[in-house]
Amino acid sequence: MKKNYPRALWWLTVATFLVPLIVLPSYFIFPFIVPKVLVFRTLVLCQLGVFLLWYFSKQTTVRISRTPISIAVLFFFASFTLSTFFGTDWYHSFWDNHERMLGLFTIAHYVLYYFIITTTFKEMDTWRRLLLYFVMAASVVLAIALWQKIQPNFLLNNNNGRTSATLGNAIYLGGYCVWLFFVSCYLAVTDTLVWRRWLLGCLAVLAILGIIASGTRGSVLGLVVGLVILFIVYFCILPKEKQRERRIIGVGGAVAVLGFLVLFAFRTTSLVAHIPAVGSLLNTNFIAGTASTRIMAWKIAWQATEDHPLFGWGPNNFVYAFNKYYNPRFLEHGWGETWFDNAHNIIMNTLTTQGFVGLLAYLSLFGATFWQLFRAFKKNHLSVHLVALSSGFLVAHLVQNIFVFENITSYLFFFFYLAFINSITHSTDKLATNETMFRSVFGGVTRVAIWVMVILSIWVTNISPARANMAMIDVFRTIYTQGDVVAAYNGVLAISSPHHDDNRMDMARLITQSASEYLRIGKKVEAQRLLNLAISELDKNRLLHPNDIRNHIQEAQLLQITFDVSKNPDYLFKAERLLEEAQVFSPARQQIQYVLSILKSMLGKHNEAIAILRKSVADSPTIPEGWWRLAYILQNAKKIEEAQNVVREARAQGILFIGVGENVVNEILPLPVSPTSTTGTKTK
Repeated sequence: MKKNYPRALWWLTVATFLVPLIVLPSYFIFPFIVPKVLVFRTLVLCQLGVFLLWYFSKQTTVRISRTPISIAVLFFFASFTLSTFFGTDWYHSFWDNHERMLGLFTIAHYVLYYFIITTTFKEMDTWRRLLLYFVMAASVVLAIALWQKIQPNFLLNNNNGRTSATLGNAIYLGGYCVWLFFVSCYLAVTDTLVWRRWLLGCLAVLAILGIIASGTRGSVLGLVVGLVILFIVYFCILPKEKQRERRIIGVGGAVAVLGFLVLFAFRTTSLVAHIPAVGSLLNTNFIAGTASTRIMAWKIAWQATEDHPLFGWGPNNFVYAFNKYYNPRFLEHGWGETWFDNAHNIIMNTLTTQGFVGLLAYLSLFGATFWQLFRAFKKNHLSVHLVALSSGFLVAHLVQNIFVFENITSYLFFFFYLAFINSITHSTDKLATNETMFRSVFGGVTRVAIWVMVILSIWVTNISPARANMAMIDVFRTIYTQGDVVAAYNGVLAISSPHHDDNRMDMARLITQSASEYLRIGKKVEAQRLLNLAISELDKNRLLHPNDIRNHIQEAQLLQITFDVSKNPDYLFKAERLLEEAQVFSPARQQIQYVLSILKSMLGKHNEAIAILRKSVADSPTIPEGWWRLAYILQNAKKIEEAQNVVREARAQGILFIGVGENVVNEILPLPVSPTSTTGTKTK
């Protein structure tokens, strides 16, 4: 029986390596995220059950080691917990949303995962086999990513020239391939079988191709910096008697640097510029495009840190800080760049959401790992290859996260890596000395009680949320087919889930989009019923998340549609009140200004509408939409001359109107028609 517990933990750990492969598009909202998280949490709870049975069986002397890495992991978790409950929106920090699912509850599972596997597996041979299994699973993800370069639409890939494999985001794939590269290199240089060394070496090369296929500049930069650190560490720690190896590494490093300089020198050529990820990295313009908006987001992150410097705004609450300090210039880059739920920089994002304490805790994970690596190396416990390649990976992971963020897959391989390094470098110091007393108190806990606890936890925290998420798919289908939506949605509410706030917002968005179709085919009563349902559900969301203006804006749109159906002005007054509340949380956001100005104009409050738009134009004079909306509102207020003056001023400033804006301003003040020249035959 004693051998069965470690074996069960072994296979449950191997099963976690398959989590990145899980994609269920037809069954889940956010099918690349939700099923992965639910399965991972279920596997960890099963691990916990087996581990407790093993411990209380008195067949092992398992204890948690007091190591720098373990202390750093506990520090990270404690900081995350404090930031959750001291933050702006504890509920969102605790559960997060379906798109990320990285709230405190999920983070707790990663911490459990770390302690279970680092305590269970001690032998280097065991860890090598685990790493091989992990690499085998990752190679399937890589194969799918490379196949998407041939079949761009395979597995819901968005066919934008980048691949995401089974991870749903090219950024996630880039980071995953960075991990795969360094692990494959380590296994290749330390394996005893020649054929397997060649196979793993080829896999490392393919991992680089996977990074390029992902088109993720941060991953490319992380890989480059990680390789530089790899060469430096190798050169510094190789014994002096190994001159040949040192020369090879020195030459290799010099060639790599020279190659990078050559690519940079010819970065504007067609050949280099069209290399995926590499070309875009070398030609990055920090004052244009997404690079500039991210720098603006970093500035907001630093500015918002002053409000909550110690523990931050709370994990996953960056959007609240972003809204408060929103810069109107974001709209210069399109509406898609006006919403940031993450700073796209792990340093700045952590600083904003978890404060200086949280940032110190996150960086301590890296610092503690470096400390244990080099301390163990000095004691001759580790190979040169493991220290050098681990250093390269650590730096590469941190550097790429300066341009992206952690995700469910990166946390998986990162915490697994921490457990690996901790296990093979751990000290002999132990935390517990009263193990006999501890077991005597809890020794009567039966196997049945442990498994009842595990099964109930899995049902409540994973299976029920999964059922509710899947049931929302049926609600969507019912909306599209004009069925009994209320009955279908009540079925969702009957299922316990902490993510009903997400379900409410998803339903409200779809009803907003579908209401016009209901009205077009004459189903006015059904449309009104759906609109009332969505409005009442968003009222619940606003009570749960009073600072989340997305609920205010979405409900205001629904209220406008409801007014069009019922002609009851009370709906407009409520929409006006909601947007005025939202404006308190995001004073400079144009989306609120534009919609609120329309509402006030509809309510006859023309002067208030004009004042809102004049301020909007003053705050962001380069945005054409603000100008034409101001001119339009002035025209509706019968202030034709003022409207024409606004158009003249906009044109004088070089504002270019297209689409709806062009039609509006040309109606107010048509462009002068240039005289046409006639061509005749010159006679002598």
